[in-house]
Amino acid sequence: MPLCPRCRASLREVDTKAGRIRRCGACDGVAVNLAVVRRATDAVTSRQVSEAVSGGIPGDWQCPICEGGMATALLSGSGFLTEIGACSCCELLWFDGGDYESLPEREQGVAADSELSLESRRALAEVEVARLSEVARETTPLPEEGWKWVLMMLGLPVELRGPGLSRPPWSTVALLFVILAISLVALGNLESAIVNFGLVPGMAWRLGGLTFLSSCFIHAGFIHLFGNLYFLFAAGSRAEDCLGTWRYLLLFSFSALCAGLTHVIMDPREMIPVIGASGGISGLIAFYALRFPRAKLGIRILVAWAPLPAWGLFVFWLALQGIGTWGQVRGFGSASALAHLGGAFGGFILWLVWKEFDRGREVP
Repeated sequence: MPLCPRCRASLREVDTKAGRIRRCGACDGVAVNLAVVRRATDAVTSRQVSEAVSGGIPGDWQCPICEGGMATALLSGSGFLTEIGACSCCELLWFDGGDYESLPEREQGVAADSELSLESRRALAEVEVARLSEVARETTPLPEEGWKWVLMMLGLPVELRGPGLSRPPWSTVALLFVILAISLVALGNLESAIVNFGLVPGMAWRLGGLTFLSSCFIHAGFIHLFGNLYFLFAAGSRAEDCLGTWRYLLLFSFSALCAGLTHVIMDPREMIPVIGASGGISGLIAFYALRFPRAKLGIRILVAWAPLPAWGLFVFWLALQGIGTWGQVRGFGSASALAHLGGAFGGFILWLVWKEFDRGREVP
């Protein structure tokens, strides 16, 4: 049930002439899709709301649909000045009580373009250009930034569209550098590091169980390390933005513990150690996909570029882990798909717990 970003009360659906909106019964605020606002208001206001969705100032409101951060923007016109919230991921706009009704309505059946003022025709043209640009941006599989294009060439998924960050991901960056530093030191004497600090299922509780976490800070090589650090930053920065420092670190640690336990319980190769942070990162990936299912990600599949929603790519990832698990229990492969699934399960558990906890705490 979508919740009001102001008072966290439930939103109810209401049909209007322009389309369906969601209204808060407590504060009378309105959540409305960008397309509905365009149909309901004049050309100048339509242009302003389009600009708000494509680039507002990061704010503290939470989108009722994807629960990501909403930007804030000002709409102004003859006789009104309104602050709104805008989610670029869902193209959803939020209006406080009475603000939506104060917007100028689109005139019905008014004369052709030749009868419109020069300013109105210019505004209509700008709105149409913005609409076509958004359509092109939505349908093209290539990102606009060059560095994202390079990552896609390497076969890594990149975020094409998603909620903006409300704060720098300092905890993610700190965790990334700690893993990087320890891994580089361990690579100097990798065999000794694995023997002393890797997670060995047959001796899982040595060092008081410390190897469940110490194994996360050792990697088998630079490719293994780079891949894990990339996904740590990509998914972790979003998770940290939602959860804050302590819950974020708990999410990573709990997911790593679930990953290790799954590997210990189910992997028959009891004396083969497992290393790497991918178990904890799998929990971050699961949390990201569940929290932002509509975030648009781009990925290269063979020779084609494909834009996919986060939930779709997560399902594809789970399928790959299922195939990897099948091979793992039969003695094939060097990666622990069981640990990946265990870490993802840990992320799912905490997403579910915190979702219900936050809802129960915030709803009046």
